[in-house]
Amino acid sequence: MNKEHRRRAQLQLSPSHLHIQSNLLQVDRISAPNGQAQNGSHPGKPKRKRTQLTDEQREKMKSYAEHAGWTIVGQRKENIAAACKDIGVTPKTLKYWIHNAKQKLKRSHDQAL
Repeated sequence: MNKEHRRRAQLQLSPSHLHIQSNLLQVDRISAPNGQAQNGSHPGKPKRKRTQLTDEQREKMKSYAEHAGWTIVGQRKENIAAACKDIGVTPKTLKYWIHNAKQKLKRSHDQAL
């Protein structure tokens, strides 16, 4: 069995998903063997599910963001942890939600002018 055949056996990919370039075997990043799109830098790993937030959680996060001045920086970890526990999200989720909501507000304000 030559090197190319061994590599194909190891990768378990069909020939239509392989490209040979300069004696190197490269995997096509467009689709996986099962026809599903691969996850960018982590091929074979399933795509992360989006965080589902309730309207109540969004309202609580908005209220906290307004109270905190639309930033997490400079806030005490204990206060953040308590707010996250009350809201039912992780601190990372709160941080990203505040950042995204602030950017969305900026865009809507800029369009209104």
